[in-house]
Amino acid sequence: MKVRELVEKYGLAVTATIPPEVLMGNGDVYFVDSGATLALDANNGEHGNSWDQPFATANYACSRCTANHNDVVLLAPTHAETIEDTGDTAGEETDEWAITVAGITVIGLVLGNVRPIFTLNTATDAAITILAGATNVTIKGIRVVSAFANVAAGITLSATSDGAVLENIEFRDTSADVELVIGISITAACDNVTIRNCSFLTADAGGSANAINSAAVTDLRIYGCTIYGVYSTGAILTSGVLVRCDIRDNDVVNDGAIALALNGTTSTGILARNMLGGTTSIGATMTGHDDLSCFENYINGDALATKSGVLTPTADSG
Repeated sequence: MKVRELVEKYGLAVTATIPPEVLMGNGDVYFVDSGATLALDANNGEHGNSWDQPFATANYACSRCTANHNDVVLLAPTHAETIEDTGDTAGEETDEWAITVAGITVIGLVLGNVRPIFTLNTATDAAITILAGATNVTIKGIRVVSAFANVAAGITLSATSDGAVLENIEFRDTSADVELVIGISITAACDNVTIRNCSFLTADAGGSANAINSAAVTDLRIYGCTIYGVYSTGAILTSGVLVRCDIRDNDVVNDGAIALALNGTTSTGILARNMLGGTTSIGATMTGHDDLSCFENYINGDALATKSGVLTPTADSG
């Protein structure tokens, strides 16, 4: 089905979730619903073109897309998959999700609190992966859940998978011993990434290290995310220098550990209107921001209701 046919058949109820630049194109649309009676991963000209005969897995649907053709993959709200291996093979591997095609948009349709769920299980390297060279990929509206101890990462962005957009994605631990070590892992040289309106929730006393972990990249944007839980080395951690980062309007509470840990004092960019808390001191809640332009960031050292956040760093007196 073409995008224009999708608009005609389903109207704005579905197409409102598709970015305008995609709607303007003439890309193909593929439907995925694991719960449908006739769901099947088959290149037979019938499956994948409607909700009546959808594909069964996101991995197969993405492999059918054409690079830089504005193709769209729609996931039904009740779609569910178990990812049991690291995402490195596109196509018919039903226990993986590896995106190898550039310029595609994957949209999980959200109905109330119901959204497509991807459960990471069986192996610590189980992960959803955007592979190197698959640039300008967008994923929206899914839930990523750990069901195995020490799952290394929920979503991994490989080097040169530039331009990725991760939006409205939920990352959840099942329990303290069944957790995501990292929610989103960004490899060095994966530039121009946007993480927008995502939420991260860990279980108390779990083994999670970071909600977002980035190596040295350029133009990383983190907007409007909510992070709450226990992350041992930092809710947002950068292991390399960020160039022109833009971190705004995030609410981060890391119980007993650092909320924002940027690499050294050489990262550059903007840090604005973030609410950070969770540690036992103001100074330990945010580090490595020395060379960033900071605007209206508030920190509550221990995140207690009896204490209000304070402006950090202090206001410029001119």
